Amino acid sequence: MSSTSNEGDAADPSINDTSPSSSSPSTSPSTSSSKSYRFGFIGCGTIASSIATGIATQTSIPVQSITVTQRSKQKSKQLQERFPDLVSVVLDVHDNDNDTTITDTNTDTNHNHNYNPNQDVIDRSDIIFLCVLPQQTKDVLQELQFDQTKHELVSLVVSYDDLLFPFFLSIVLSFYLSFYVRLNTHNTHTQILTQQIHGIQSTATLSSLSKDSGLPLSKVSKMICLPSVARHQGVCLYCYPKSKKEQQQSQSQSAKDMLIQLFDNMGGVAVLPTEQALQSAMMTTCIMGPFYGIMKRNRDWLLVQQQQQQQQQQQAAAAAAGDDDDDIDDDDDINNTFSKKEATKLILKQYLGMIQDALRVVDDVDNDNNNNNNHDIHENRLEELIAEQTPGGINEQSLRNFDTLGGLDAYDQIMDAILQRIQGTTDGSIQEKTP
Repeated sequence: MSSTSNEGDAADPSINDTSPSSSSPSTSPSTSSSKSYRFGFIGCGTIASSIATGIATQTSIPVQSITVTQRSKQKSKQLQERFPDLVSVVLDVHDNDNDTTITDTNTDTNHNHNYNPNQDVIDRSDIIFLCVLPQQTKDVLQELQFDQTKHELVSLVVSYDDLLFPFFLSIVLSFYLSFYVRLNTHNTHTQILTQQIHGIQSTATLSSLSKDSGLPLSKVSKMICLPSVARHQGVCLYCYPKSKKEQQQSQSQSAKDMLIQLFDNMGGVAVLPTEQALQSAMMTTCIMGPFYGIMKRNRDWLLVQQQQQQQQQQQAAAAAAGDDDDDIDDDDDINNTFSKKEATKLILKQYLGMIQDALRVVDDVDNDNNNNNNHDIHENRLEELIAEQTPGGINEQSLRNFDTLGGLDAYDQIMDAILQRIQGTTDGSIQEKTP
């Protein structure tokens, strides 16, 4: 794909609200000489809209504009409504379902059947985030023309862009770890889900991104984020070429340094030296689904326990009252149980407290510039948390039981399997063990 220079400075009626306002959080530069950046998103799903929200609400990097494609319509519309002076939505003029009126003043755009909204995003951006499905990546990039002198391409193309991996993992892990139900790989639901993700290229390589876009390798990078980036929480994974030749290209390195600073102020960023390291680190982002699945199991177990206890209390009260139903209904102690809403909030708050407690010491050390033991405290924090469990206590026994039942080993097996899926060596499935 040949690259060309497309400044795209002229106003276009397929763009809504193209003039950023200085009132937006990100439009005030940190210094008078700071460069103001134009960000573009090809694809506007959960991850893209989360990153755009994070960029719009941060203050470390000046932002001139954020331009997004209309798909998905709901998320792009929500972005524009929340940041009307900063976010522009490129409409697909060939889409009859557009809910935004397009003023017919640009004949070249509105009546040109070759008009490509993705190209419009590129022409109005400096940093382009690619957020499409894996199977769409090659075709989308090869249809576009990039400017090698100004464009930087950041790919977020992974097969769990629509949270397929976390959803798949939550089913596998919650069933595998709970031991209430044996994992059945021939289950119809599992088969359907496996068919959905089988054969999907997990990530586009840096070399393929460069080849398909026509950009030099030094102008492409890969990133993995979770939706929490919208609230400046969590850590994004970032990978880009770092050869000596590529590092000498100061303009590209400046853009990558800016991105590192940007995402470091949006929760944090871990820079990975190789694509292989990125693939391994991706597994931490895939734990989101199992994490939610286990919390759901905790909540459901709590509700079942309460229901059983309530039934037992009712039976005991009925026997004591001589089957007097009125006395049973008036017993507040029997009916005083968690609702599903209350149980959900309880579990979420409890897990949040555990995470905050685990992170508290690390944050305190980071803020103490005089502490010379930062490395050791960071490195051994998880071991310390485990060691803090009272010997013979309930938490220590829970961990020991979990390990005895194979729970910790199951995590290793599942992460190994999904890493193989990401690398393309297997489909990531785990076969049922023969008793």
